[in-house]
Amino acid sequence: MIKLVISGGDSFTFGSELPDDDPADHDPDGNYDIHQSLIGPRGRRHDRDAVDQPRRGSKLSWANLVAVKLNAKHINIAEGGRSNSFIVRHIINKIYEALQHEYKTEEIFVQVMWTFVTRQELVINSDTKRWDSPWFPIDPYVPGDETKSDWFKKIPKDTKNWQSVHDGMYERYLINKELGMVDFVKEYYKVTGSVHDTYISLKEILMLQDFLESRSIKYMFTYVNEHVMYGLGSNDRFTNGLHSFIKFKEWYIFPGDKEFMGFDDWARENKYEYATSHPLEKAHEDTAELIYERVKQIVK
Repeated sequence: MIKLVISGGDSFTFGSELPDDDPADHDPDGNYDIHQSLIGPRGRRHDRDAVDQPRRGSKLSWANLVAVKLNAKHINIAEGGRSNSFIVRHIINKIYEALQHEYKTEEIFVQVMWTFVTRQELVINSDTKRWDSPWFPIDPYVPGDETKSDWFKKIPKDTKNWQSVHDGMYERYLINKELGMVDFVKEYYKVTGSVHDTYISLKEILMLQDFLESRSIKYMFTYVNEHVMYGLGSNDRFTNGLHSFIKFKEWYIFPGDKEFMGFDDWARENKYEYATSHPLEKAHEDTAELIYERVKQIVK
């Protein structure tokens, strides 16, 4: 019987822009989903602003809705804009903590919606102004003010959450600039490329797959959209070797005509309501129904 669900992913798993996605809604003791988890306080108190403390995933997210259907406690470690390395690091840590609190491996279920390979993270020698400092997430957007990006310029200002998303991205840009990471990341991407990103993500995914299977922990993997899967492909012989050991055929693929159909692809194709860049309640509800059918088969 599954008693604890641990969910990993980015903003699509966290439930960004859903009605209960409130930056002030955080747990100062460093717990995720404290409203459902019986794993007691573990973290130290953080004195940073609420925006930079670990926040609870939305109760309306597909991840939480699946956990509710399983009648299980839920820990959602997802966080917007973070990497596949972040996902693996936190899932393994939460499994470790769960086992310390007398959960058994057969009582734990892990569900992951993998994110884009261009997202990486570094450990730096400065306070990152984030709750998990010194870990710092990097991606091609870090060097620029994302409020001036082409994708954001196309979004009408009367779109739901436009102002809060705008302000959050601009504040983060100013912090990145203050830390010196804007200039650093510009140089970083001059000397690295897609093969490096692909290799890192494949290594993380394979590690989590084998970590879970070696401990008989049941799991379900899926992905945000087709670009994740294209990003995991490469002609490099070393990445090809890693790729061959990952059980992609067992991953959940959303229904549709594309070769790779992720949550975002499926929601857009079926014209679900979006805020600035994330699907809203109905898409999460229907996604939970689809994924739960696969999860039932896995945990049966």
